Amino acid sequence: MINSELISKAVSQLAIELDLLEDEVDFTFSNPHAIKVFIESIKLKCKEQIETNQIAKQSIEEIESILEQHEEKTQNVTSEELALIYEKLKNRELNPSGKFDKQGRFYLEDKELVDVKEPSVKHPYSQMTAGRTAKFVKAIAAKYKVQNLEELESLFNKANKKF
Repeated sequence: MINSELISKAVSQLAIELDLLEDEVDFTFSNPHAIKVFIESIKLKCKEQIETNQIAKQSIEEIESILEQHEEKTQNVTSEELALIYEKLKNRELNPSGKFDKQGRFYLEDKELVDVKEPSVKHPYSQMTAGRTAKFVKAIAAKYKVQNLEELESLFNKANKKF
């Protein structure tokens, strides 16, 4: 499992050094993909600040080092845990990560992991449907070298319950 505590401390230090807003650091610290996206966006957005701030540089290096160590691991979830996530997707308790465009078409974040067509007017949810398959769950676990159920679940969006 990725060391969420060390990531959290390094991100907090980085947020202080670069005067980041709370919503800029609002992600799950056990989700390696979200951490990578965060680091890449901060490196682009705050390039000049990072160059002149040694503590910010060290924080980024620490986070990247933790991510590297995590990537050296192999997937460590059982087929039962993969099946549990698949069931949650099937029952709409979780949703695949992605975005909707203005026409309501859904674009899967990790669409390269499944063989699926681009969404169209006639089939706006083709990628969402592909993101709810057991094959996709297994591919996500392998891509991000998931270590436990919590980490795997963090790669999907929680469904909004309607009451």
